[in-house]
Amino acid sequence: MIIKEGDTRAMAYLIQSGKVGVFTEGDSGRKIELAVLGKGEIIGEMALIADEVRSASVEALEDCNLIMI
Repeated sequence: MIIKEGDTRAMAYLIQSGKVGVFTEGDSGRKIELAVLGKGEIIGEMALIADEVRSASVEALEDCNLIMI
């Protein structure tokens, strides 16, 4: 797990290689997939911009290299 929904950490990541899945959990605890992101895309920026907790979770779908920003 790269980012956990509800966390308060203030950092974002640039995906240098690999793919990640962005998801949230429904009321029943079931995983709801929101997006699959890859090289050149940024994750975690919404919590920084809005100064709020993480609105979704992100997990690696394959080996990834991430740059912390």
